Amino acid sequence: MRTRSLILLILALFFCLSLFFQLTLERARGEALSRPPFLYLPTGRYIKVLSLGYQNLAADILYLWSIQRYSRYEGEHRFRYLEHVYDMITDLDPHYIDPYLIGALTMAREGSDYERAFKLLQKGMRNNPDEWILPLDAGFYALMDLKDYSKAIDYFMRASKIEGCPPEVDRLIAGAFLRKGDKVASLKFWLDIYDSASNERIKEVSYNHIYDLKIAIDLEVLQKAINHYKEKKGKFPTSLSALVREGFLKGIPVDPDGKNYEYDRNSGKVSAASEYRLRH
Repeated sequence: MRTRSLILLILALFFCLSLFFQLTLERARGEALSRPPFLYLPTGRYIKVLSLGYQNLAADILYLWSIQRYSRYEGEHRFRYLEHVYDMITDLDPHYIDPYLIGALTMAREGSDYERAFKLLQKGMRNNPDEWILPLDAGFYALMDLKDYSKAIDYFMRASKIEGCPPEVDRLIAGAFLRKGDKVASLKFWLDIYDSASNERIKEVSYNHIYDLKIAIDLEVLQKAINHYKEKKGKFPTSLSALVREGFLKGIPVDPDGKNYEYDRNSGKVSAASEYRLRH
């Protein structure tokens, strides 16, 4: 107990000295003293030495301090040392997961600095390769905030390979492929989800996605063949079967209900008799 008290005292003195030198420097530069002060802190390596072996305790204290600091919204310069603060905490305790998540959240959603958020999460992934929550978190930022679907897929795929990752991540991957415009890859994932699902509700949702994607892919294939025929022949085919007879398609697909697709030879447009289950 005496040793721990000494550690806490050293850390408190350290913060006080940091504040003192901060204010002194700002006076020298003539900056306004009414602005909330920023801490000039050294790297985690030096604090590790000062902690006398209690670096996990030091990381806890700094993490709690950071939450208190960044939960206050006043001050235009509040994000100036954000990266340094969370680097310091995660240097002290590389396996402390919360600072990676909260630090990235603050950087991304409040500071709008996604580059640094990804950098912090990637550091967490290097130090904690068995923690699926880190790549999953990065994937959400890429998917929901940046609309970078390729990056989201990469992070979700990485998370999915880690033991303990929730199976729902496969649905995120399938959705990201669809948003990216890759319907074939999305269909593949929904088929895998359907095949492996034990829950009837998940099977129903999966099948609805499979149903819609099958129609969308078939229509794209047929329309592409019709347009190719028009380019080569100068006119639309008289029927869909003409596409097979003249080598533009190997076969004519049917929709998931076994119905033929409808073709208008005058406009060259193809459509489905069945309605989409999820898209309206």
